[in-house]
Amino acid sequence: GLLLYDKYIYLVQAAGLPHVIAARAAEGMAESLKAGVAALPLDKAIMLLLADLPEITAEDLRQMARAHAGDRRAILRGTAQDSRPGHPVLFPADLRAELLALNGDEGARSLLARHRDRLRPVPLPGAHATTDLDTPEDWADWRASRP
Repeated sequence: GLLLYDKYIYLVQAAGLPHVIAARAAEGMAESLKAGVAALPLDKAIMLLLADLPEITAEDLRQMARAHAGDRRAILRGTAQDSRPGHPVLFPADLRAELLALNGDEGARSLLARHRDRLRPVPLPGAHATTDLDTPEDWADWRASRP
């Protein structure tokens, strides 16, 4: 809800990142993605991280950044310890134009398929990369399962 959004805005501002409004968001997930990508520096990699992944930590993001430093051409995808693919996904800067060309409600799946030879898993602890909470009930269940 609003509290999560407020925390997100605070983190974005604290990191010095732009807060972007996707004016055409109703046209599909790709429009939000493109609005964010367009606001980033041209020569930088792009890490996609969904807001509803509560187990992702700062160390997970550092691990993704270290993996990128070791292979700047790879598309990096966070995975759970059991190898299930999840988030974040880090795209090298050279794929920016392809991200900006996406349409509809598919997100970047087509890009992952088109460049599967460049895809590299980055194992994250437990289910950090795959704990995706979409409903209030999901959040309540997740909170109740926490120690």
